[in-house]
Amino acid sequence: MRRRWLLLGIAFGMALVSGAVAQVSDRQGIGNLELRLRPKTIKRGIPQGFTFQIVNRTKHDVRIPTPTIDCEDTFNGSIWLRLELTPALGMSGTGLGCAADLQDWPPIVERIKKWKIVHPGDAVSLESDREHLFYDDKEPGNYEFSADYVPPYISPSDQNQLRALGIEFPHTPLATAHITFTKRK
Repeated sequence: MRRRWLLLGIAFGMALVSGAVAQVSDRQGIGNLELRLRPKTIKRGIPQGFTFQIVNRTKHDVRIPTPTIDCEDTFNGSIWLRLELTPALGMSGTGLGCAADLQDWPPIVERIKKWKIVHPGDAVSLESDREHLFYDDKEPGNYEFSADYVPPYISPSDQNQLRALGIEFPHTPLATAHITFTKRK
């Protein structure tokens, strides 16, 4: 009987330790954020805009500032739409961009007050139309789209401060799969 209780106690202790290890390993990084790219209305074979989502695939909350779309923003992070056009007629096009940054950044504990708390399975979603994403849809050809997420710049000391407070934040660039659309003449 005593041996049975001892084995039960050991098994229970191992279950507690393995649960604690699983929780710690899940909180080690933000490797479980995912960037998704979804086309909006499709006209003549080409999306007329996109929805961008940063999805929290972890088992805990993550604070994410709302990034700027197609504009460099080290304060809040950026999402960039990429387009590779293989024109049917041998022509090519270019895109535009911008920079929007702040000079005097508030302390990190003030910055995070404006960040969204994204629960497990939830996402930060942003939409933009074709005109604001700076791509033309006039030429026939293959339009291959993808998106990249560049997290906000957070100094090493600010990162340490957030970690000490138990606050998870994005710090790794993300990329979507490529999706291709074809426009015929």
